[in-house]
Amino acid sequence: GRLDMIVVNRYGTSALRGEDVLGEVETLLVGRPGRLALAQGKSVPLRALQGVPLVLPAVPNGLRSVLEVLCRKHGMTLDIAMEVDTATSMKEVAASGHAFTLLPMTAVDQEVKAGVLAAWRLTNPGIRRTIALGLSHHHPLSEGARLVASRVKALATGLLGR
Repeated sequence: GRLDMIVVNRYGTSALRGEDVLGEVETLLVGRPGRLALAQGKSVPLRALQGVPLVLPAVPNGLRSVLEVLCRKHGMTLDIAMEVDTATSMKEVAASGHAFTLLPMTAVDQEVKAGVLAAWRLTNPGIRRTIALGLSHHHPLSEGARLVASRVKALATGLLGR
């Protein structure tokens, strides 16, 4: 098959050459409401995650790579209690209270509003994600693919507030 476009999470504040930046989002610590004693208001420093059970994507993964670099830099280790590869599974584990996860607000907004999950901004350092749209340069895009790409840009602008 042919790949015409991809929407991708890039960690940091830039996209690859040729990608259109759709927006940027903060990475949040997400868990069951009332379960996090170490939170100081709406934010949690990265160092406070040491010893906190986490459910994260399996390696290789961009978030895991960023976390490994940050942990080495800050002389800390994380307690990876479980590895799953879907945001839905991460949210389910977090809602159960067995572990916390790291996701952007766009992934947990409904659950936070419903009181199923709580979210705290990760700080010192925070982890920003750049959401980007990449289009194929290997073949001309069909009219349909161009239409879908324009709709993705419009929807992302509304969702990400860019």
